[in-house]
Amino acid sequence: MVLDEFYKNQSTCKNCQREYRRHYYQRNKAKYKERGRKFQVANPEKCRQYVRDYYYRNQEKIQSKMCAKYHERQARKKGQRYDRRITREALMSRDKYICGICEGKVVWGDESVDHIIPVSKDGRHVWGNVQLAHLTCNISKGDRT
Repeated sequence: MVLDEFYKNQSTCKNCQREYRRHYYQRNKAKYKERGRKFQVANPEKCRQYVRDYYYRNQEKIQSKMCAKYHERQARKKGQRYDRRITREALMSRDKYICGICEGKVVWGDESVDHIIPVSKDGRHVWGNVQLAHLTCNISKGDRT
């Protein structure tokens, strides 16, 4: 075996050690959760700061998930199909960073998912009905087809 597969000063390999820790956590989950709760009670400001920092570091990812959940709720209310694989990243890759409305280049941070037939007009959230668009183009388009 290659020495990189072992931790320093231990005789077990990294995979075995990882597997052991995972099983140990599963068996002692309540103990870990209780320790976390005690830490939160003892250090509320530290926990709030951690959440703020996490949100700041992962803002785009969090907003993307919130947007996806909103669209999924809207589709579910109307009894329509919803494809969870449609993300901004996937659309940018599929449409090659070209806006479907003005045909200009879309940069990260100015992108949005445009429904060709709007969801409000019984359009579905499926690959055939979505395109990449600038946020400003999509807002100016509104709920028109």
